[in-house]
Amino acid sequence: MSLTGDGHPQKVQSFKVSANLFGMLGVQPQLGRVFSQDEEEPGKDQEIILGHALWEQRYASDPHILGKHVKVGGKAYTVVGVMPKGFDFPMPAEAWTPLALNSKDRERRDTRWLWVLGRLKPHVSFSEASAEMQGIAQRQAEAYPDTNKGWQLRPMPLAQFMTGYLTRQYTILCMGAVAFVCSSPAPTLPMCSLHA
Repeated sequence: MSLTGDGHPQKVQSFKVSANLFGMLGVQPQLGRVFSQDEEEPGKDQEIILGHALWEQRYASDPHILGKHVKVGGKAYTVVGVMPKGFDFPMPAEAWTPLALNSKDRERRDTRWLWVLGRLKPHVSFSEASAEMQGIAQRQAEAYPDTNKGWQLRPMPLAQFMTGYLTRQYTILCMGAVAFVCSSPAPTLPMCSLHA
């Protein structure tokens, strides 16, 4: 999103999230509050929670930032919270706004841009939950073949999602780039080294 208003315009990595995300992750803002359920309604979603680094850098760690208005894409948003240092989920989030879907969007079956997180019920294993989700996906594909046929649910533990798959892909990409640089005849690069 584009953050405007006081200071120069700044591109900020932001995410639209449901009101219960922060509570589910067990994290509370350093300042202020998280979103309320009614802020998930279109027209009532003009609040923003700032990431700690953004609050420090752009707003000089202003302790009175709560209640102030910032402009996002030309619209005024009210700052309701500042997250603690180091919290940037989903990485690299710098700000969060409420996920406010209208009834038409909620009923669409061909929407594929949402990430869904959840907690396992007590005494339910990940493999049991995965099997149940595959069953749900199969029933949805049979009931709604136009939009759901060929689509599967692929659950994974949050730690694997955040570090496992993505880290492996970035590591392979970086190793390929380093191998390319090391193998190219470049007299200005006499040697290559990898550092952890």
